Amino acid sequence: MLDHVIVEVVSAIKDALENSMLEFAELDEKFQFDIWQGDIRYKSSCTLPGEASPPNIRTDILLDWTTWSQSTYRSWWMGDGLSQPPTVGVEVRLRIQLLARPPAVDRTSSTSA
Repeated sequence: MLDHVIVEVVSAIKDALENSMLEFAELDEKFQFDIWQGDIRYKSSCTLPGEASPPNIRTDILLDWTTWSQSTYRSWWMGDGLSQPPTVGVEVRLRIQLLARPPAVDRTSSTSA
């Protein structure tokens, strides 16, 4: 059974990215189900509008809805208490490549501890 929680999270992320006018890489959108462990994973990629192939700037977004979180959510939904809240892991990767020159970096604005 596909939990509605992960579907809602995916829908919210897709809406936010579409409202930001980013373009999705159609072939890179995947739902993955681990049959043995029960984990659900969603992966999508987006780029700036009009990027070449391969794009110079690309963002990969991964969501992880583990079996443990699914079980915790179901227990809470059925009325049991929560010892720990369920979580959806979010990983964002930014890939920048094939630029004409390195971006300007202001080294004076960094803070030191």
